Amino acid sequence: TETYRSGHNGADSKSVCEQSRVSSNLTVSAKCGFHRTRNPQDNVLRIFDSMLRIGEITVDFPGVEFTVMYAVLSVVSLIAAIFEKNYKYLCFILGLISLLGTIMSVVNLQLQSEKLFMLSSAVPIGLLLVALGVNTTVQYNKCTVTVTAECIGGHSAGYKGRRSRFPRFRYWYKGKTYEGVSVVSYPPEQFEELFQNKRRTIYINPKKPTRCVAKIQFPIVPTVGVIVLGGLFLLFAAYILVFVA
Repeated sequence: TETYRSGHNGADSKSVCEQSRVSSNLTVSAKCGFHRTRNPQDNVLRIFDSMLRIGEITVDFPGVEFTVMYAVLSVVSLIAAIFEKNYKYLCFILGLISLLGTIMSVVNLQLQSEKLFMLSSAVPIGLLLVALGVNTTVQYNKCTVTVTAECIGGHSAGYKGRRSRFPRFRYWYKGKTYEGVSVVSYPPEQFEELFQNKRRTIYINPKKPTRCVAKIQFPIVPTVGVIVLGGLFLLFAAYILVFVA
């Protein structure tokens, strides 16, 4: 009797594995690691980067890669929710969504259901993307007070070949000196042109002054784009739930 293997059996499963090692744009280099940053989006991307490599090893065990990815992401997010001061609630939400994905993936490992496998892939990823997009939009809109700031560096984030930078600023507000990392990232070329070793006017959140952004133009991709992408995953999950037997 043939058993379900992520929609592939036998040699076909191996061929998928070989193709993913060569053609996937999401494959990361061995130098990928974690760096301290005030932006949880950065660490979330790095976790996905690291966990994607597990899929190449565990392809013969359908669903294991998602189970491990969600489990690690849930543990990291929930621990961050305890120690992270600036993004405590976001980390907690990401942890709960990842925990949901872990539970769905574990159940799928037991039942070996194609429908449940697709749902455990689409639902948590869709919710994670929507949560990150909504968070960036909210934080962007809460930055309403202008200050003059000096760019003192930046944090790199993203996949190999598609990296961007979160500018880090130092500024004076209400008698105190603050250092904050932008809630929006910029391409390396734009970062060099607009921020590197320069002073400029930025916007900060008056209630949490370490959150800041340079409102050059509204960031479509990390806000609306990410939310729409997450919504597409959820629509796909709804289609599976209704029409797939």
